Amino acid sequence: MDRLNGASAAETPRPRAVVHSPCTAAHPFCSSSFRCCSLLSAENQDEAGKRRDELLWPIFRLHHQRSRYIYDMYYNQKKITREVYEFALEEKYADANLIAKWKKVST
Repeated sequence: MDRLNGASAAETPRPRAVVHSPCTAAHPFCSSSFRCCSLLSAENQDEAGKRRDELLWPIFRLHHQRSRYIYDMYYNQKKITREVYEFALEEKYADANLIAKWKKVST
């Protein structure tokens, strides 16, 4: 039993994540295929019947896709400048360690 309100831990529901409104801000890397809203929907996904690590898979997938998109735009297609690329890394739009892994020449 909880000493404060007399309820047991099994009776008290877990707090749910805050549901945000759809993205209306124009983020630098918020395109039709990589919406920041899709990350929010992955966070607010139903967790019934899933293991704890399975709940994070959609978030990791979106994070990987967004990092790969920025990597391709800078290194392969040369569509963004170095300043935009560095901004994306500084603001954590892309994972610098993951991009460093892709930059390495495989043997």
